[in-house]
Amino acid sequence: MDAVLYNKVETEADRIFDLIGGLRRMVVDNVFALKMLSPGNAATPNYYLPSELELVFEPHFQVENNTATALILTGFSGSGWTDTGLRKLTITTPRDRFVNVQGAFSSMQYIESITFTNGLKTTGDFNGVFGGCQRLKEINCVIDVGGSWVNAPFGSCAALETVRFAENCIGKTNPNNFTMSFSSLLTNESLVSIANGLYEGAAKTLTLHATPKAACSTIMGTVSLDAGGTYHIFTADDSGNTSLADFITNTKGWTLA
Repeated sequence: MDAVLYNKVETEADRIFDLIGGLRRMVVDNVFALKMLSPGNAATPNYYLPSELELVFEPHFQVENNTATALILTGFSGSGWTDTGLRKLTITTPRDRFVNVQGAFSSMQYIESITFTNGLKTTGDFNGVFGGCQRLKEINCVIDVGGSWVNAPFGSCAALETVRFAENCIGKTNPNNFTMSFSSLLTNESLVSIANGLYEGAAKTLTLHATPKAACSTIMGTVSLDAGGTYHIFTADDSGNTSLADFITNTKGWTLA
């Protein structure tokens, strides 16, 4: 069932949550939906969300002041989501639109899969975005954090296996250390994507859980320049002569911890 949500004032939270309970896909026309998705607190969690939910933001979507160029998604986080049935969330934002996801998904303890169908190009603070998502297994999109401050977006994400980053974007803005120390199950493909995502020459520290850190020494491949000739890319290849660990430290210039 689809629904179109138009810009209006709504204060009856119970009725709003009852509405969501009947929907699987919502086409979001304006800021009303962001207010509607606020969970309140742990004492009054939203039990009405389905196990799967899709949000589609219209290309002309504007934030409240109608002046910012970024779409602001901060309504999902908070302890009020703890007891919901939501396991799979799919979000479609206008292509190439910057999205501010500061703290957006933190404490969603039962979420397993988050998908941005047009990718995720962030602005603002990306630190702690997925913190506390203990059952999150996959983030299905390419994440470009080149416009964000990034440090530890995946705190307590012990089940995370799949995550992908745009090349040369992690630490591009306000260079800082980057940690994924809780995630022991990262696939080799995810590790290669993280390594390629590190901003070359930032001279910061990538901290991984001991298991994927050890895997970086066994993943072999080749190194080449990107199409523009500005940074290096690692391509996994069993016959290659460079380990991913060497690529991170010697080519990207990061410390691996």
